[in-house]
Amino acid sequence: MKDLGHQLEMSEEDYGDTGKLSYKTVHSYLYSFSLEKLNHLVSLKYFALFFCHYFNEGILAGRRVERKQTMRKHYASYTAACNLILKLCQETLRKSMEMVSGQ
Repeated sequence: MKDLGHQLEMSEEDYGDTGKLSYKTVHSYLYSFSLEKLNHLVSLKYFALFFCHYFNEGILAGRRVERKQTMRKHYASYTAACNLILKLCQETLRKSMEMVSGQ
C-alpha cells in the first residue's frame, strides 16, 4: 500500500500520535473544497467505506435531499454529485478488495 502521507502530500503535523490522519486534516479536506482534494478522498478506502455508509444511512434512508429545503431546490445536482461520488468510492473499494483477494 502506498504511503498515505505521500499520496496526499501531507506533512507530519497532519498525523496524530497514532500515525493516522488527524481530525483537523480530514475536517480541512471536507470543508476546503477542491476537485483535487475530492479525488484524493475518494481514493482512500476508509473514506470510500465511510461515504458508502453515509450515502445509505444518511442520504437514502434519511431522505436528506428531499427533506432539506436548500437541497431540494437543487435536487438534480445533489443527486448527480452524490451518485458520482458513490460510484468513485465503490470503485476504490472494489480495487481494495481485489488487492486483498490477490486478483
